[in-house]
Amino acid sequence: MSPPENFGAARPPSDFRPSPAGAGCWSALLPGAGQHYNRQLDRALLCWSLLGALLGTGLWVLFLPALAGWVPAAWPRPPLADLARLYQDRLWATWWTLAVLLWTVSIVDAVRSARRIGVGELTVRYSLHRQWVHFVSSQLLGLIPFAGFLFPPQVVAEALDAAAERRAPDRRKLVQEGARGVLEGVLAQLVTLAVLALTLCWWVWWLLRALRVPI
Repeated sequence: MSPPENFGAARPPSDFRPSPAGAGCWSALLPGAGQHYNRQLDRALLCWSLLGALLGTGLWVLFLPALAGWVPAAWPRPPLADLARLYQDRLWATWWTLAVLLWTVSIVDAVRSARRIGVGELTVRYSLHRQWVHFVSSQLLGLIPFAGFLFPPQVVAEALDAAAERRAPDRRKLVQEGARGVLEGVLAQLVTLAVLALTLCWWVWWLLRALRVPI
């Protein structure tokens, strides 16, 4: 589920002026760290998600060719292992290109955002502490089967804001953001389950064939 719209955009505290150099240095150390330094949690989480996917892909590029070499010749070939072994140089070239691109985009975005925040073109709606409360609370509620889809970050943020400001929640905003959050959540869950199911079936099928189990 995506963070609320303009999750990090509104009036900042008067003393909040991030350093563009500092934001760039943090992003150079770790993609997303500069965005976190700028108090843009939504962008930081996006960078960290992309970094996690990149690292996971790199592990598979390492593991599959090694698996192809370890498997006895009498066994059926592991799925994609031979292809990964044959095109390992190209895969690593692509992986490093994507890694450099992610680092570069993260640094440029962090520096530009810090400059815009400094001159007042971009503002930060909540402190990092409050943004993390919004995010963690929505994710914990998202663990509840079915009911969790009704509590995307957008809805949780509006509910917490209304409680803190002692006002009634904006029903129109709750309906709009809630509907979008439910749709995004359902689609994300379906895609994730489909990928996991396909991957699991693929490898179980290979293991059963390797063990010569009739299938």
